[in-house]
Amino acid sequence: MTHDEIIKETTLFKVEENYFTANYQGRIYSIGEMLYKCLLFLKEDKSLDDITHTINEDYNVAIDATFLKGNIDGFIDQVTSTEKKRTDTLYNYIYLKVRILGEKAISAVSSVTTPFFNKYVMMVLTPIALFMTVSLLKLIFQDGIMQHTTSLKDTFLGVIMMYVGVIIIGLIHEFGHSSSAAHYGQPSSAIGFGFYLIFPVFYSDVTKVWNLNKSKRMVVNLGGIYFQLIVNILFYLIYINLESLEFKIILKSFVISNIFLLVYAINPFFRNDGYWMYSDYFGIPNLIQEAMEFPGKLLKVFKSEIPLVEKLKFIKERLPLFIYSLLYHVIMVALIIALISLTYKNIKETRLFILNWSAVDWTIVATYKNILGLLFGLFINTYFVIRITKQFITKKAI
Repeated sequence: MTHDEIIKETTLFKVEENYFTANYQGRIYSIGEMLYKCLLFLKEDKSLDDITHTINEDYNVAIDATFLKGNIDGFIDQVTSTEKKRTDTLYNYIYLKVRILGEKAISAVSSVTTPFFNKYVMMVLTPIALFMTVSLLKLIFQDGIMQHTTSLKDTFLGVIMMYVGVIIIGLIHEFGHSSSAAHYGQPSSAIGFGFYLIFPVFYSDVTKVWNLNKSKRMVVNLGGIYFQLIVNILFYLIYINLESLEFKIILKSFVISNIFLLVYAINPFFRNDGYWMYSDYFGIPNLIQEAMEFPGKLLKVFKSEIPLVEKLKFIKERLPLFIYSLLYHVIMVALIIALISLTYKNIKETRLFILNWSAVDWTIVATYKNILGLLFGLFINTYFVIRITKQFITKKAI
């Protein structure tokens, strides 16, 4: 493909006053204003000499066509390179991805759900959803449902119902992201399933939101949580009309699962919605990576000969990153200590089990459950101790 054909296929966006993007074959590149104008003029079939003259007049500079051509060729080389630099996107940390829904199916759903992102609708629904979420939890506690369990929980049907419920909530969450992106004219290309670390997760490919300004990206970041809160409105209306204790207990399980997933999504210390919200709001790309590198940069500044005022100014100018980095390191260290403690406990329990091997009753199912629980706990705890420790040593974000 020639340079001209590549430029013709590149879509350009002026996102904000000093933020421009170029889209080529599903990838988005942040570019400068001058390159943005050059590419825009080339798409209009203007000659390089004419573009050079216009650029010199607009920016009051004296550059030649060779300089502009070098910048344009550099951009072409970047977008066509097979060794593209990996950026802080979902494709870096979600593995074994499987597409569940494509663009057509998502668009069909979004055509119905995008009205929820009208700003006036959001202003009405959000406080109602928050109020009903709190009211629903209050009712569950007041009715004593929180302490009750259902006979279904240990049955095959009960297990299937729980997993199906969690899957539906997860998909609704992703439709929140894709619908909000579609509302702003940057539809999702896929909703899929994969693994983050070792955990199964759903994802929505909303890469195109980088063509939106910060406030719109924030809405997309919150879209999944917003839809989960709307689900709580439905749960509330169902709950107050239920008479069966058994069904109330079942609904409680779905409510708790929804709230657990909601709180998990807000967590900013793994790559959840809260992470992207913090990153976008404060304009800190590659947030975790920057947080891990920040203590070293801070130490370098404080070891330098510059005045104390300048050192404090360095922190003040980067206060959101300083706070995030501090909390991130405290949480990760605490997590490592907790995981080491749990791993030690798992090892002791495993040793005790082996010592009492002859007394084990192999005829009951509980024995096999205990073995699987010990092995799984030992694997999970050891895995995360190694993974998080390695992250601190290599300074490479997980």
